[in-house]
Amino acid sequence: NNFAAYAQLDYDINDDLLLGIAGRYEDFSDFGDNFSWKINGRYKLGEKGAIRASYSTGFRAPTLHQRYLTNSQYIIVAGSSEPLLQGTLANDNAAVKALGVPNLFAETSKNISGGLTYKFDNNFSASFDFYQINVDDRVLFSSQIGSDSDNTTTNPVEQILENNNVVAVQFFINAGDTKTTGADIVLNYKGNEGFSANLAANFNKTEIDAIATPSALAQNGYNIFTREEKGLITNSRPKSKIILGLNQDLDKWSFGLNNTMFGKVTITAPESGGTDQQLSSKIVTDINMNYKLSEKLSLTGVINNMFDVYPDPTDPSTNTAQAGTRFIYSSEVQQLGQLGTNFSLGLNYQF
Repeated sequence: NNFAAYAQLDYDINDDLLLGIAGRYEDFSDFGDNFSWKINGRYKLGEKGAIRASYSTGFRAPTLHQRYLTNSQYIIVAGSSEPLLQGTLANDNAAVKALGVPNLFAETSKNISGGLTYKFDNNFSASFDFYQINVDDRVLFSSQIGSDSDNTTTNPVEQILENNNVVAVQFFINAGDTKTTGADIVLNYKGNEGFSANLAANFNKTEIDAIATPSALAQNGYNIFTREEKGLITNSRPKSKIILGLNQDLDKWSFGLNNTMFGKVTITAPESGGTDQQLSSKIVTDINMNYKLSEKLSLTGVINNMFDVYPDPTDPSTNTAQAGTRFIYSSEVQQLGQLGTNFSLGLNYQF
């Protein structure tokens, strides 16, 4: 359970300048409390535009599954009289505690943003926003921790696992510091006779600043976050997304067309070997139409991905799980949907 209190104050210094401040206190029974705050401001550029900026702190509590999930299996190992445990273990498990992994606590962030919005005339407006998000103690899902390549001696980590009847383990841990920088651009045009168009674009980049490894693991050469896990944070989502929307409203008909361009993504090969694969940019086209049968009844039709666009197939040389055999497309690196063309028809009634 948790308790929260929030307060906000905005004040117009004069006709052009507005300043604001906000604070939030929250107390969780699982991990403790947090106080976050924000300051923001807006300055009008006449009647047509404004400059805006804000700085804030934030937090994200660990989820229930991150704190308590146990997903394990017992396997038969030669030389052992009993089945041995491997899998994902919760932070209160004895083996995880013995490795020096602390109980999960909240991620915290520092966020800065600034932007400009301007209405050039009754038909055309635009906005530009920049943001940077620094996350400290980000909750990561570790790589698998087990025996090292030295089969002649037992290191302290292997001894801990052996003492707890575990052969390999993964866990959630507050270990990552990341920085995400990005920009949003939005253009809106409203023409005559029901025509409108909008262009929205996002560009972003995420970097890993640091990975904190528990000393027991670091001293014995264990990497709790391997290159493929890092790639899921930095390269598995598009660094750009651009949407062009066109709409036409008539008397009883309305039509819409959206073209979405998803930027490139990269499938990162594991440290054990393989070749990284860059998946090319894709453009997906959606159309929709609406017909008013009456003032309250309307018919809607939608075709998503009308040209049946799919991601690039995963190359087996990436050496990722079941690449090229079981899965045609990456099960972890997502760029766009894998359903191809799909459509829907709807009948809407407004009471």
